[in-house]
Amino acid sequence: MSEIKSPFTKAQLLPQEETLEITKQKGELYIGLPKETLEEKEFRIKKMQQGLKKAIDIPLSTMKTADFAWDAMIQVALYGNIASKSDIEVGAKALQTGVWGAYKNVMINMKDIQDKKYKNKTIKLAEDINLRAVNQCKKVLDILKKRG
Repeated sequence: MSEIKSPFTKAQLLPQEETLEITKQKGELYIGLPKETLEEKEFRIKKMQQGLKKAIDIPLSTMKTADFAWDAMIQVALYGNIASKSDIEVGAKALQTGVWGAYKNVMINMKDIQDKKYKNKTIKLAEDINLRAVNQCKKVLDILKKRG
């Protein structure tokens, strides 16, 4: 069997948690902004919207990164050691679940987004990646089932 290499770099996989914590801290600062005058209210809303978009972009980035793993997962299902079948099945389900979890995070933050163009485009992308994860997971499981 030829060697299957990760489609990811270590840098792509590690910074997500750190970025999320920084965004959370900045978001807490926006919540505390004054909102007495019209200008203060508008500034606060603008900053809150920016914070929500960042809170959406982080799990969306996770979804995009995870989506790159499906081709390698299919190659392992096709050509990997069949004695590791259950490990590959668990990996496929875990990958799908990770995408679904990130999708849920995107959607929960989407409800307060006011920018309709951004909202529609981002929801479509998240839904497409989530559906692809469902389909790719099924493909991996079907390949393994056929292999025995």
